[in-house]
Amino acid sequence: MKRTVAIVASAIAALALSCSAASAHGTKKKVRAVEVGMGVASTVAYGSIIGWSWTKHSSRFNWGAYGYVTAGCVVLSPIVASVVLQRQVTAREFWSMTGSCVIPIVGAYVAEAIYDANNPPPRHHRHHKKKMM
Repeated sequence: MKRTVAIVASAIAALALSCSAASAHGTKKKVRAVEVGMGVASTVAYGSIIGWSWTKHSSRFNWGAYGYVTAGCVVLSPIVASVVLQRQVTAREFWSMTGSCVIPIVGAYVAEAIYDANNPPPRHHRHHKKKMM
């Protein structure tokens, strides 16, 4: 019973944290959907590789499986997002998906914060027209 409650609570938390403000044409929602879908798929793949038990294998095997699953998620999530969006993903979307693969749910927010800190928005300069007399 405790396990079921924990799974339901984590699913609700994942959905709540993955909701964001709507952007033009729902692009951000589609990227978040790909992030969540790839996170679930990689979690299921990792669980099936280790046999759903931390004690069956050595810690080296568990971390190796985590590395392979994470690498697969990092490679496949931009491909899936490109198919869903029907365009190439931007650098920001790529890093957001990569962060989500490394640390599920929270990783996307951390990656976006790092991206914002290192890539300030471009400055737009106003061009004034010369007044003719």
